[in-house]
Amino acid sequence: MPEDRKTAHEQHQTQHARPTTPFPYQAPTNETDSGTKRNYDSCREWIRLVIEFAAFLLLIWYADSASIQAVANQNAANAAANAARAATRQAATAQQQLELSERPWIKVKHRIVEPLTFNVPAWKGPVASAVIEDTMENVGQSVALDVLSWEDIIPMDSDLSNKTARARQSQWCDANRHPGGRLPGYMMFPHDPFIQKSHVGPEMETVVKAAKASPKGLEGKVAFVMVGCVSYRIPFESPDAPRHETKFMYTLGSPSGL
Repeated sequence: MPEDRKTAHEQHQTQHARPTTPFPYQAPTNETDSGTKRNYDSCREWIRLVIEFAAFLLLIWYADSASIQAVANQNAANAAANAARAATRQAATAQQQLELSERPWIKVKHRIVEPLTFNVPAWKGPVASAVIEDTMENVGQSVALDVLSWEDIIPMDSDLSNKTARARQSQWCDANRHPGGRLPGYMMFPHDPFIQKSHVGPEMETVVKAAKASPKGLEGKVAFVMVGCVSYRIPFESPDAPRHETKFMYTLGSPSGL
């Protein structure tokens, strides 16, 4: 067989020996692999960005929810505190109303039984003395406890003021405002007047000194002031609470004859 025919016959057999496919086959190349990998990396990057964005949105939602809850909790706490303060004020107001309506109140009326008399003998020396009748009455709704009272007649100052008398009144009231270290007083029941008489007045030495200090035109003349204080306790307060007071002051006369 000629060489050319043999070759053609072998070529024909080789073509019939190859398997046939519906699509032409192309072996993978490095360029195709690189494109596929880039597509895969791009898809994975996109998925990562989506997940991170979703996580960011979730974080924002959580922070917003926490902030709203914190504001709600703060508002609830403020409302509770305001309610507590309102309840405290109401309780204090109710206590004050109870005290005003149910507590004892002591009033005092005075009557001069014997007028001021000078140079009355006394164990410390002569005094200016007067007898005063005091009518004390509890006009409140509960008993007054540990009642104490004091009064005196004091010359007016040289400037015709009552500063010295007020200072003496404050001294006695302040000394008896707080309990401890003093004798107990007596009880006064509501609407049961109590009458007592007291001898009061300054020493003559004080009267003479005040007369010498009289302003020009009033030489030798003195005006007098009667001051006093009633101190007591109310039953529904602590025994250690400051005591209540009824203060009074009267001008007995003023210099005349100018």
